[in-house]
Amino acid sequence: MMLSIQEPISQQLQLQQVCYTQLPEKSKLVKTARLYANAFADLPWNEYKVCEKKHYVGRQQWELTGSTNCSQSDCGKPLEIAYPEDETSEYITKEVTKPEGTLITFEDEGGEVFAAGWGYACTTEELQAKYSSSEMKENVVDRIKKAAEKVQRVFYLSEIMVDTAVQKRGIATKITKCLFETAQSLNLNLVMRTRSDSPMARIANNMQMSQVIGLGEDTENLNRVLYIKI
Repeated sequence: MMLSIQEPISQQLQLQQVCYTQLPEKSKLVKTARLYANAFADLPWNEYKVCEKKHYVGRQQWELTGSTNCSQSDCGKPLEIAYPEDETSEYITKEVTKPEGTLITFEDEGGEVFAAGWGYACTTEELQAKYSSSEMKENVVDRIKKAAEKVQRVFYLSEIMVDTAVQKRGIATKITKCLFETAQSLNLNLVMRTRSDSPMARIANNMQMSQVIGLGEDTENLNRVLYIKI
């Protein structure tokens, strides 16, 4: 396993930035999976519980109602945890073991994960596979090629999450910049999908990323946007 460690970034909670270029031990993946579930349980994602029809319920809403079944009209299916540890650990494993997979974490002295983000290299065809409609598959490649000519491979920034205890300290920006540097070292453009109302959209704008799919243009998810960093 290859990793690099930088100086602590916080005087209140001593964290170290760690870069994994190979898959870390299972316990680290489990800790990252827990962080993932917690991060996406609240706004703006609200993905704490889910039914088999993929109707999500946010943690705050669920705590108010305590409902065990989906409240969507004509549904009523049982609600389950949206991101179970084992399944989420497997998802992270698949992502990080893709070509040039890179996992960035911020950990305390005991190895607890307080922030994480990862990305990997993929072809534009593999990026298309993240969309289901032929319309969006075509739009994505067309928009990317207009922004950066002769693009066949990109570095996809897949996920970034930060524990509420250490938010607003610039950690997500540090992870984004680190993954961008990885993309640069591979001579690849960085590509990122996110919600328009997420903190990642603000970071993308601050880093002067180009928005190639704007708000309302993703017909599969009107709140989702796509950025590229040349």
